[in-house]
Amino acid sequence: MARGPAGAPAPAGAGAAAASGPDGLSERARIAAYGAIDEAGRAAIAGELREEAGRRGEAGPWARPPAPLPGGPIDRAVRIAAGRAGLPDPRSGACPAECDAAAAAVLTSLLHYLLSAASVPSQRRVAVGGEEIDVVVPDAAGLPDAVAVCIAGDAGAGAAASRIAAAPAALRLPRERVWAAGWSRSSARSEAAAASAPGPARAYLASDGSFSSLVPDLAAFAALPAGEGGGGSRRRRGRRLGLSGFADGERRATKN
Repeated sequence: MARGPAGAPAPAGAGAAAASGPDGLSERARIAAYGAIDEAGRAAIAGELREEAGRRGEAGPWARPPAPLPGGPIDRAVRIAAGRAGLPDPRSGACPAECDAAAAAVLTSLLHYLLSAASVPSQRRVAVGGEEIDVVVPDAAGLPDAVAVCIAGDAGAGAAASRIAAAPAALRLPRERVWAAGWSRSSARSEAAAASAPGPARAYLASDGSFSSLVPDLAAFAALPAGEGGGGSRRRRGRRLGLSGFADGERRATKN
C-alpha cells in the first residue's frame, strides 16, 4: 500500500467525497491516520517509542515486555483514525468486510509513520514469489537477517495468511521472524487459514492494543548485530537506536 500523506487533516468534505468505493474509503483512511497522528500528538508518540525502546533495552532484545497499557498515544491514534475513517472502534471486534481495505490502510499508514519516527530501517511492498510482503526490516538486501510483516484487515485475513505462509521459504526466513499486524484476532489467523497454514509467530492487533508494541519490537530487532538473530549488517541503512535517532526520525516522518 502506498504511503499516505502527512500533516494536517483534509479539508472538511474531502473525506466524504473520497469515500465513494473501496479505493476512496482507503484513501480517506490514510488521510484519517495522519490526522490522528497530529491529534494524538507527534511528541507524545515519540515519547512512547522512546520509553518502549528503553524497556526493551533493559529486558534484552528478544524479551517480550508487557504490552503498553491501552490508551497510550499510539493506541489512541489507532482509535482516532478509526473514528475519522468511519470504521468501528477496533475494540468492538472484527471489522465489516466492506471496511476491510480501509482498516488495513489505517494500520499501514500508522506503521509507516512509526517506522520513520523510530528510525527503523525498512523496505516496503517487497514482491516475493507472486505475493507482496508489506514490510521487511531492515530490507530484502539484508536477508536472511530480517523480519517480514504482513498487514491485514479482517476480510483480507486469507490473503494475509497466504503471504505469511509464502514468506519463510521465499525470503529464507525462520518462522519466528514472520509477524502480522491486523485489526483483530481473525486478521492474523482465520479459521480457514489455520487449517491449511501456520499463522504468524507474532500478531500485533488494533483490537487489544498490542499494535503499539510492533515498532518497538522491530526497533529492538533492527538494533541487533547480524549473526545474533537481528537485522544489523554492513549493508544496513540505519544505526543503533538512541534518543538522537528518534529525534532525527521524527523530523523525517514529519516530512513524509
